[in-house]
Amino acid sequence: MRRALLSVSAVLLTGAVAAVILHLAWQTFLLRQVTMMSSRELYAVGDDPGKTALVVDHLRRVAPTLPLGLHPKAGSPEETADILARDPGDLAMLQQHVTRQVDWTDHSADIDWENVARLDPDNALYPLLRITPQLAKAHGDINTRLYNGAIRVSSKADFDKALELFSEAAAKPVYVDHATSLQRQQMDAFPSPRSLTEEMIALEISELVRPTFKSDSDALETLAEAHCQALLADGDMDGLKNFFDKWKHVTERVIDSPQAGEFSNDGILAQLEDMGGSILWGLDGFVMTDEIAEAEHRISILSRLTSSHDPLSPEMEFSIGFRLRSTARIPASITPEETLPSKLAEFAFMHRVLLAPISFLALVFAGLVGLETCRRSVAVKRLARGLMPLLKKEDHLWIVGLGLALPWLWWGGITRMTPLGWTDRGMDEVWSPLIWIIQPSAGFILSAVMLLQTARWRWGVRGGVIGLGVSHAWIGWGVAALTGLSIPAAGALRYFDTLSGDEEKIYLIATGGMAACGILWLLWQGIMALFSTRLASLRPNLVMRATLPWAMTGVATLLIAVPVSMAMERHWMAKDPLFSPWTSKTHVNALRERQAAEIKEMASEWE
Repeated sequence: MRRALLSVSAVLLTGAVAAVILHLAWQTFLLRQVTMMSSRELYAVGDDPGKTALVVDHLRRVAPTLPLGLHPKAGSPEETADILARDPGDLAMLQQHVTRQVDWTDHSADIDWENVARLDPDNALYPLLRITPQLAKAHGDINTRLYNGAIRVSSKADFDKALELFSEAAAKPVYVDHATSLQRQQMDAFPSPRSLTEEMIALEISELVRPTFKSDSDALETLAEAHCQALLADGDMDGLKNFFDKWKHVTERVIDSPQAGEFSNDGILAQLEDMGGSILWGLDGFVMTDEIAEAEHRISILSRLTSSHDPLSPEMEFSIGFRLRSTARIPASITPEETLPSKLAEFAFMHRVLLAPISFLALVFAGLVGLETCRRSVAVKRLARGLMPLLKKEDHLWIVGLGLALPWLWWGGITRMTPLGWTDRGMDEVWSPLIWIIQPSAGFILSAVMLLQTARWRWGVRGGVIGLGVSHAWIGWGVAALTGLSIPAAGALRYFDTLSGDEEKIYLIATGGMAACGILWLLWQGIMALFSTRLASLRPNLVMRATLPWAMTGVATLLIAVPVSMAMERHWMAKDPLFSPWTSKTHVNALRERQAAEIKEMASEWE
């Protein structure tokens, strides 16, 4: 009966561990692939689209109404062209289509600008968007600059056309960027996320909307520099003043737009800031004092609009998680109470990630213990079964208390009740991820060592008179103490600010070596049991028989912690007022909405 129960339990535990690992591996694969998909849109890097077939099939199941990402040629102009064929009046999709055509040089000549002007006639965005391919024609295939730094213009007619487009943009009454509304449509296609990975996948898929203007483009700066060089050479001060006024008008349209603070406007604002620098250079050439002062003031405003957030307070540094820490701009109005739920959700997610490999290692440990109980001769196994009643209930309580409860209580107390757990540090810090891996790994090693050592101790107490005692028991306890001390020792790195980078590496290697002592002791015990003679095999067999049910209990406890971590993750996601998609109706989430509101408020200084 006992053997059958252990066999069934082993099969169930193996299946459960496999399910946990496969589920995590699948979510990790999905997240990585959608990140690569969005990277192709933003930075033109990432995996071959053919590798994302599994992801696309998954997206078709969970988000069948997704506007972008399900097409066989996702990310290309063909995808948006097919959508526009069904709904020609979709202005958000029209903007995305034109943006992709401009970025794909082999499609830029196919753009029907007359149709664009008919559908969205008052929008200054499209004349500005046309400047980049027009300048490419003006420069030709040769270098943009001459040896003296002057801008080379191969086709003056094409360059004049680019200037006309900028003048046309200055004359338009509005600037409207539909990228954010299309991003929100991407988010709305997904069901409510049940985990952090699902939330991050939806957010990455929203990034498939390609930004219309990129902050690293120098098109407007080049246009302004070349034009200012020509105006200075001609001594045309009035022409430069007129060009400066047009720059102010275009910038004012962008700042006054409803989308002034949105992510999609970062690129155009950065380009206008660089363009203002070129115009300022021209104004300096004519020594136009009043205009220089005005240009410097307006450029400083644009600089603040595109810059990152101010230094955080100590309270905010403690409460923000790695997602918020990696955000370019954290709104000043956000309080520590608002950021804490997202950080706690991230920690619950991290626990779930770490539980998968630790559960697997615990299963391997339990399997090796079980192997030792089964591989001995029939005579040894019968004798061991006959001696098992010598262990009383209190002996098993000692094994459970010292082998399971104490190690994880020690780990939890150190990492959750003291600063040694680095819970106030961000994942982007150099050593945080490594310490978060070392500490639970050391907790598992400590548990395995204490299970075996406690079982050896209790058999020595109950069967010492018949030769079941152990020699040099202090070695096992010393190894357990060394392994346990590696948990606070790893966290103590935070107090050694004077160490250099190499010295910090040596310190962490040393703490990892402390935990590795437990692994070496376990290997030694395994080797001694493996090569023990038949006469000496009874004691290790009895130790393993006493350890096996509690080793399996340890695996089950780790598996139970997985849904508990998932429940905590969902709990804190539901309380998160910043990142969850339900926190905003118009933007990707409330964080983006509040970023936009703050930038919009700062832009009021333009007047």
